[in-house]
Amino acid sequence: MRYLAALLIALMVALPGLAAAERRVALVIGNDAYDNVPVLLKAGNDARAMEQVLGEMGFEVISAIDASRRQMNRALQSFSNRVKPGDVAMLFYAGHAIEIDGENFLLPVDIPPAEPGQEGFVRDEAISLNRVLEGMRRTGARLNIAVLDACRDNPFEASTGRSVGGRRGLSRIVAPGGTFVMYSADAGQAALDRLNDTDPDPNSVFTRTLLPLMQKPGLDLVELARETRRGVNTLASTVGHQQTPAYYDAILGEFAFTAKPSEPKPETETTPTVPPQTVDSSAIELVFWQSAEKSGTAAAYQTYLDKFPEGAFADLARLKISELSAPTGPSEAELAAIEAEKQAELQRSLEAARKAAQEREAARIAAEQEAARLEAERELARLEAERELAKLEAARREAKRQEAERKARESQSTGLEQQIARFKAEQRGPSYDCAKARRRDEIMICNSADLSALDRIMAKAYSTTRKRLNSNGRETLKLSQRSWLKKRASCRNESCLRTSLVGRIEFLEGY
Repeated sequence: MRYLAALLIALMVALPGLAAAERRVALVIGNDAYDNVPVLLKAGNDARAMEQVLGEMGFEVISAIDASRRQMNRALQSFSNRVKPGDVAMLFYAGHAIEIDGENFLLPVDIPPAEPGQEGFVRDEAISLNRVLEGMRRTGARLNIAVLDACRDNPFEASTGRSVGGRRGLSRIVAPGGTFVMYSADAGQAALDRLNDTDPDPNSVFTRTLLPLMQKPGLDLVELARETRRGVNTLASTVGHQQTPAYYDAILGEFAFTAKPSEPKPETETTPTVPPQTVDSSAIELVFWQSAEKSGTAAAYQTYLDKFPEGAFADLARLKISELSAPTGPSEAELAAIEAEKQAELQRSLEAARKAAQEREAARIAAEQEAARLEAERELARLEAERELAKLEAARREAKRQEAERKARESQSTGLEQQIARFKAEQRGPSYDCAKARRRDEIMICNSADLSALDRIMAKAYSTTRKRLNSNGRETLKLSQRSWLKKRASCRNESCLRTSLVGRIEFLEGY
């Protein structure tokens, strides 16, 4: 029994060892100092804290703080170049992001301002999350992880009318194969930067919950996501806010940022337990033969023959048994010849076994790569089909909206022309005393019946709107009116004045 156990232990030593420790590469981005949208307070802190923790876990970390569009693209390219097939790759992003027509975009700090109807412009100036995830997949990493602390309020949300993008949060996604994605809040929810204005913690509600859980030994990605959800939800509810992180799992197998410490094996006299694994029969035969050679007894060679009667070393084993059983030993020349033949045969057997093992491994890797390629192509085709459908639906909605706006403008234009005709018939001049007119725009309005009528319509709309507002609203409207009058004063012709007055009337009537 002990002889068999020793053979099994020797077999484990002879077989290839465990694979080298996996290589980990991470890209960490934190954007606070935005030029044209609301600045953030803790995204940079979140990125720095994540960089430190990942570095302690053995990740090679590429970081970017307050990155412009060009800097983000350079960091993504550097990250893609660093990741090799079989690695673990991770992206952490803290900052503003936006959902447009079902697709998510990360915003660099130099994102330009945008107005309603400029969704295409924002898409071109931002970083597509789908493109980032697809780029990670193409690196061949065995596992891709994307963590986004970016589900904040829409930075382009307009106070009136239609906004660019969704109101808040990111849209749900289909994670590419081999990818695990975690959002700081579910679709349609906003993630808290802080609990309140006096919150002393340097990190966001999501990141401060996630970081210590990443350092908990043995916690796999799904368990990590679930515990983070519970922690964030509980913490946000203390200030009456609903925030539940979401995750999208498309990976096979398990991964933990921090592995469980190995348990020491008790020292006993019992037969060692050999973990189950697939063992090459030629490797087993070689171990038995080497054990027989080391023993050098007829019984050991007979054990080999009993196990492998047609084995590669069977003839040599029979020769050894014959030699050991003979009444007289061979001559020195015979012994030398036998030893030479034995060494040659052993070398040939070792080379054949090594070559066969290499061929089998190469075939296995090629099959896995082909399967992965086919799966990637299917996933990419599905994503492209979904994207095209989304674009068609977006185009349909945009055409419908533009048609509705056109009809509204035509109707409004007709109504405005009728008002101009009615006010012109009264021949009362503008809403102010022309005898006191001093500025060029005031004098041009006094000299035009059409402009005078438009000025009176505008004044009436201003008065009607002002009556509907409270004191704060009236003050805001007054400041807006003064600002508009200053802009109107820059007009040098009647066409400019007419456009300015018509635009102000439309603004006041829709206020």
